Amino acid sequence: MPRAFDITPSAPKVRVHSGESGEIAFTVSNKLGRPIRARATPRPDGETQATWLSIPEGAEPELGADETKLITVQVKLPTSVKDGTYPFHVVVSSLAEPDELYAESDLMQILVTHTERKFPWWIVLLAGGVLVIGGGAFGLVKLLGRDQGVPTGANCAADADCSGNQRCVEVRLGARSCLLKPGEDCTGDLQCASAFCRRDENVCSRDDGKCTVETAAQDCRPGAFQCMNGRCLLGLGQRCLEHGECAGDFCQSGACAPCVVKCAPFLRCHRNECVPFGFQIQPKVLLEHRRFEGIHR
Repeated sequence: MPRAFDITPSAPKVRVHSGESGEIAFTVSNKLGRPIRARATPRPDGETQATWLSIPEGAEPELGADETKLITVQVKLPTSVKDGTYPFHVVVSSLAEPDELYAESDLMQILVTHTERKFPWWIVLLAGGVLVIGGGAFGLVKLLGRDQGVPTGANCAADADCSGNQRCVEVRLGARSCLLKPGEDCTGDLQCASAFCRRDENVCSRDDGKCTVETAAQDCRPGAFQCMNGRCLLGLGQRCLEHGECAGDFCQSGACAPCVVKCAPFLRCHRNECVPFGFQIQPKVLLEHRRFEGIHR
């Protein structure tokens, strides 16, 4: 029987303090070649308790053929949990045929430590006569909040919700997550704001969608994108919405296609038509969430 789903976590573990909550994102890819409605369920292993795990939204995704969607598992720990490692995995199954069509993710690890209470420096500030008023108070709160660790893949509304080494990225239409900035250490594409963890140094690539000929292998995710006119654009066979998203400037039937018309020496092929060599291609900057489509690692 063919594999039903690919389930890929954004990181191999999630660190959560006892008495607090954390999140970890997973991509779910439909490998059946036809549309299906699925159900995602977090399953505890070892000493992990089922009550700690939930999928608040998107637990029953509608998946088109070869479509990939993001789900987020929320981990909420009681204060009584002891320090240690607690495993769990995610099961995705067909709603109609749960016993026949399903897949399990690799084991995820919840790393639990007790919260260390920090010294209340605000008391020192007040004692020293420092008065923070209005917008200054708001700024101080935001600054202190950013010093605290936020799990990679956690939901967010703005960069202020993320740690200093992350930014808030639209990973699919209407859904945003805290992902690592360029240059941060990574182990997989889904951890990075650019959707590309460089294979040479295991760091996140630049995330502005631009590239150079000399650094194309470090700027654009191999197999999915090509560097063309200073932009990382979709390669042949990648799903596209319009011509300007493709490195060859030709989107046909929803996929980037080659130009196959043979032209005279003074003309070149463009969208299966012969045009003068001076014809300029206008590359399109991909919408942020489009970079994450098709990641099946």
